[in-house]
Amino acid sequence: MQPRRTEEWRAVARVVIIGGGPGGYEAASAAAQLGAEVTVVDSGGIGGSAVLT
Repeated sequence: MQPRRTEEWRAVARVVIIGGGPGGYEAASAAAQLGAEVTVVDSGGIGGSAVLT
């Protein structure tokens, strides 16, 4: 008797975050931790223009 062939399916989520400020950074981090492929798009750099103290 041959063993049953099992197939494993894995969903891949691709997420684009618009804005690299604190909210965008948190959203990207959360999505990545859940296994999504994340791209952050921002006209400046990561962190945005807000100053966090």
